[in-house]
Amino acid sequence: MMAKNNLGNLLLSSPTRKMAEVYLASPTTALLITGAAGSGKFTLARAISAGLLQDSADHLDLNPNFTLVQPHSGQSEISIDAVRNIRRMLALKKPDHERLRLIVFENADRMSEEAQNALLKTLEEPPTNTTFILTSSTSSGLLPTIVSRTWNLSVQPVSLSMANSFYEDLNTKDVQKAWSLSGGAPGLFSTLLSDDASHPLKEAVDRAKRFISSPVYERIIQADQEAGDPNSFWLFLEALLKITTALHRQSAKQGSRHAAILLKNRKLIIGLQKNLEVRANYRLVGLELALSLKSVKLV
Repeated sequence: MMAKNNLGNLLLSSPTRKMAEVYLASPTTALLITGAAGSGKFTLARAISAGLLQDSADHLDLNPNFTLVQPHSGQSEISIDAVRNIRRMLALKKPDHERLRLIVFENADRMSEEAQNALLKTLEEPPTNTTFILTSSTSSGLLPTIVSRTWNLSVQPVSLSMANSFYEDLNTKDVQKAWSLSGGAPGLFSTLLSDDASHPLKEAVDRAKRFISSPVYERIIQADQEAGDPNSFWLFLEALLKITTALHRQSAKQGSRHAAILLKNRKLIIGLQKNLEVRANYRLVGLELALSLKSVKLV
């Protein structure tokens, strides 16, 4: 049975769309979708999942053959117990040779090393009629042996012209502003243009804007609060990086004296993200961010 193509309503770069269509036409046992926070990789994973299951992305969570694995609220990792539960479920549930079973690991790079090794065993001897889709900020956060057993799909930024075409009914200034702030990352870009003020990404951007322009003592308090929820903190850092990058590019074009400061801020945030990838303490990372980030006045 050929997979449904549910990609039509998604804002995707041409290379990303082409690769997704190629995968849907000839799916493999394991797919790895990589892209920074805000790239829309999880939305793409759901669209591909729905296509493979001959379902709608809106109804996916009700599909008995779809399982989502993600870090629990307040936890930074996907534990080995979560992977063991998946292995147990697959072993107990007799496969229907007419129906595909699909397992999505959101933020697979947040799996503990034990969990990754447990998943590797499953990928080495995959169950009948079962497909795994992993999303990750980067492939470097996963064991090379896992990456080698997956088909890799990288979510690329969209161009401004493509964004304008996709949102042709919206004000071009609003589209350009959202595109600049998101760096062309489809997920964040679409979120910034949406009316959903409660969306986690939009909330993260609003908090990041407040953080940038706050005095140090207020940043220390906010950073400590942000670090209390690891999953939210990752989004916050990525939102902070997007804003800083957009400001740096604008300052560099204008020859502003703030360009050097913004470049240092970008390097600081990227360095702290790398620290978190090697399991650094979240509150210490938050404190360093609050103390080291140079305040910038947002226009």
